Amino acid sequence: MMISQLFYQVSPEQQAQAQIPGKLYLAGEYAILTPNQPALIMAVNRYITVDVERSTTPQHGTIISNENHWKYQRTSDSQLNWDHLSPAEQDFWKYTRAAIHLIEQLVLEFNIPLMDYQLTIQSDMIDINGQKVGFGSSGAVTLAVILSLLKLYGLKPCSGTILYKLGAIAQTQLNVQGSFGDLAASSYGGIVFYQSLDRLWLEQQLDANHSIGTLLEVEWPGLKIMPVPEPLPVNIYFGWTGKPASTERLVSSLKKQLKQNPAPYQTFVSQAHIIVIKLFHALECKDSDRTIQFINLYHTLLNQLASEYHLNILTESLLHLVQSAQLLNMGGKSSGAGGGDCGIAVEAKHGNTSNNNELFTLWRQGGVTPLSLQIAPKTL
Repeated sequence: MMISQLFYQVSPEQQAQAQIPGKLYLAGEYAILTPNQPALIMAVNRYITVDVERSTTPQHGTIISNENHWKYQRTSDSQLNWDHLSPAEQDFWKYTRAAIHLIEQLVLEFNIPLMDYQLTIQSDMIDINGQKVGFGSSGAVTLAVILSLLKLYGLKPCSGTILYKLGAIAQTQLNVQGSFGDLAASSYGGIVFYQSLDRLWLEQQLDANHSIGTLLEVEWPGLKIMPVPEPLPVNIYFGWTGKPASTERLVSSLKKQLKQNPAPYQTFVSQAHIIVIKLFHALECKDSDRTIQFINLYHTLLNQLASEYHLNILTESLLHLVQSAQLLNMGGKSSGAGGGDCGIAVEAKHGNTSNNNELFTLWRQGGVTPLSLQIAPKTL
C-alpha cells in the first residue's frame, strides 16, 4: 500500500479546521434503502465545523461540542480511555469516537506517531426555534472529525471518494444502518449521483481485519459517486415545515410491512430507478423542463408508496409546499423521509428572473418557512 495513492502528504499542522456540509435529497428517497439503487443528493451550506489543535500536555486532550465536553487521558497502550463516560455520554460522542478511532488506526498503519489535541465541534444545523433539520448531522460530524485530524497529521485525501470511504468505514464499525448517501454528498459537495455500496461486503472485509489503507485502495462493489456538472439548469428552493422528520419511524414501518407485502415496493424501486437516471441525464443536459418533470414524477411516486403502505410521508404542510410550487409551474416534492421536515421547489432558470418571492409568500401562508440555503461548493 502506497500512502501517496490515497493522500497528498503536507507538513503536519499545529492547528487545523474542517467544514463539512449537510445534505438534502433531490430524489431517490426510500428506493436507496435497496442495494444498487441510485439517488441524487444535494450538499447544502449548513456546516459542521471542527477545529483541532495540538495539546500542550502529552497523553491528554479535550473534546468539546456545542452541548458537551470531555477531557481524555490515554491508556498505557495509547488508546483513548472512554470507560468512565456514562452510557448517555458514550452515545453522545459515538460518531466522534468512531472517527477518532479510525484515523488513529490509519496513521499507525502509516507509522505516523499519534498526537494529542483539543478538538472543538460546532454546528449550524440546528434551525428554526432550536429544532433539528434533517441535514445529516451525524454523517457530517463523522467526516468533519476525520478530515480535521487528517489535516493535523499532514494528510489530505486525494479525492472525495477516499473521504467517503473513511466515513463509511467509521459508521460501519458503529453498526450504523442506512445508505451512507449523506456521506457521499457531504464528501463531495454540490449534487451527486449516488449508488450505495454492498454493505455486506464491507462488513465482511472489516470482520476479516483488512487494514484501513487496503480497504481505501480497492474498488468497492456497487459504489458509484458522480458529481452533477454545474451550472444547474434550475433554481432550487428549500422549505421547512416546522416539524422534524420521523425518518426512523417511517422506515421501520415500511420494512415491517415489506415482509408481508413486498410487491408494491418492488414496483416503486424499479420506477424510482428509471426516474433518478432520467433526472440525472436531464441535469447533465441542462434540460430544465425535463428536470421539473422528473421531480414531479418522483413526488407522485412517493405519494403512491405512501398510499400502498399507509405511510404519512406527505403531511399537510408538505402537500401545501408542493402544490404551491406546482401552481407556479415549478417542480415540487418532499426531501428525505417526509412526515415533516423539508421539501423543495425546482424552477427553470430564465436569466435573472425568478418567481421565488411569490413562492415564498404562498409557502408562508401555509406555515412553511423558506430556508436561505444554497448548494454547497466542493468539499475538497
